[in-house]
Amino acid sequence: MTQAQQTNDLERVRRLTNKGFGIMQMAAVIPEVFLHHNFGERYIVKRTGLAVILMLVFIPFFPDPKPWPFMCFLGAFIVLALMAQLGAVIRRWRGRETHTYYTGKPHLMLLFPRANERAIKVLEPFLVFGAGYLVYRVDHLIGALLMATAFALIMCVLVCIQHERAQEMDMNDAILDQQRNADRIRKNKKF
Repeated sequence: MTQAQQTNDLERVRRLTNKGFGIMQMAAVIPEVFLHHNFGERYIVKRTGLAVILMLVFIPFFPDPKPWPFMCFLGAFIVLALMAQLGAVIRRWRGRETHTYYTGKPHLMLLFPRANERAIKVLEPFLVFGAGYLVYRVDHLIGALLMATAFALIMCVLVCIQHERAQEMDMNDAILDQQRNADRIRKNKKF
């Protein structure tokens, strides 16, 4: 295999991984709209429409879905997503900026104000899965959707934690490099 073929194969794997992660993010926004507030402006708008399509694609996998509970769930999702988007726009107009891709602050932070946001976001997928398991007994479609989105949510949370950790290490490395450069410059000025 030539180097060009290896590069093409790596690029295909990278594109496939990015598409897979995009689908995970699209699925993860479904429970996040119910669990969080104060989203970033671009986070919700990019994922909501695709999440609605994903929910509608999920229907044919169930032989006799109950339409009313699912439509109520879908309606609640759309209303909360629109409210989240409107809230992000209003915050920007008022000058209170947040990262535009911020996944939102968990509502559980109101119950546990001293808790670490990252720890709560790691706990949320398990709560969503448990809720999905309980709902599955009453409504298979919504229950299975919640359990599937819980899996997507934990994957997204873990990727975000890994990304934040890499950024922290890069910033630390940059600080150390600049300190070494400053020390070298100070030593050169002494003579």
